[in-house]
Amino acid sequence: MKFIFSLFAGLLFTLNFTQAQKFDSKYIQVSNSLVGNYTIGMMKLSRKDNHVKVKYFAANVNGVSVENRYKQWSQGKNIILYSSGTYFGDDGNPVGLCIDNGSIVNNLVKTTGFDALAIVYATGGIAVSDLKQANLNIVVNNTPTTVNVRNPLDAQKFKSWAVSNSATVFQTHLLCYNNDLKAFPPNGGNSSKEASRRFLAVCQDKQGAIQHVILNIKELVTLYEGSKAINEYLLHPSSVFNKIFFMINLDTGSQDVFESYDGNGNRDPRKYFGGTTPLSGAKNLLVYYYE
Repeated sequence: MKFIFSLFAGLLFTLNFTQAQKFDSKYIQVSNSLVGNYTIGMMKLSRKDNHVKVKYFAANVNGVSVENRYKQWSQGKNIILYSSGTYFGDDGNPVGLCIDNGSIVNNLVKTTGFDALAIVYATGGIAVSDLKQANLNIVVNNTPTTVNVRNPLDAQKFKSWAVSNSATVFQTHLLCYNNDLKAFPPNGGNSSKEASRRFLAVCQDKQGAIQHVILNIKELVTLYEGSKAINEYLLHPSSVFNKIFFMINLDTGSQDVFESYDGNGNRDPRKYFGGTTPLSGAKNLLVYYYE
């Protein structure tokens, strides 16, 4: 019996050891944090060494739902989290310009309100441009080109670039850009509605490393107050960060899809690390995974 027990214990240790290698904790840190008056779920994801990557499913494609597209793609992948992305209209399609892996989903650039143009690259990175600055840099015919995506001629150049580079693109609220708060109080144009919120911030820490930070607020708060509290928290002198490249809003209204996982592939059951809408309700999906 002792031999059998020892063999079983050794096997169990081996399995746990193997599973634990899915994620390296130095790249992924998860915590509950007090931000102003709000307790939030925070996930810090380091892009150092290119282990942590991003994928975005913008819409149903050829009759295949976002849920099924995700399930097919995620087979054999180490998923860190998935979250609903941007807003969608009555037709189920995303609001604003949207391109899915080089295929145009919504051709219309939203000219007001959605100032963040997010670009998810096929290589697993993400960048955001402030459309109000009209200075997005792309390469056209081997020539660096600056485009104003809200200008029709430039928009066509950008769409052609995105299609040829299999890029994924969506628009959403821009909350912070280069350390500057971009969300406004309700009388400045943003909704005064209080709701749970979820943000994605891409920051630089004081060692120069890039980290993606998912911040999930369960308390009811306006977009402005939530953005202001997190902006001040991330840039506080005691923070590990010294720069916010951008912070964007992730939809928690019409779709509040959010699940996160540990290194063994187990779902985190804590309320600050989950949403209220099942995966089947996703109209679009932002996914972080580990390689």
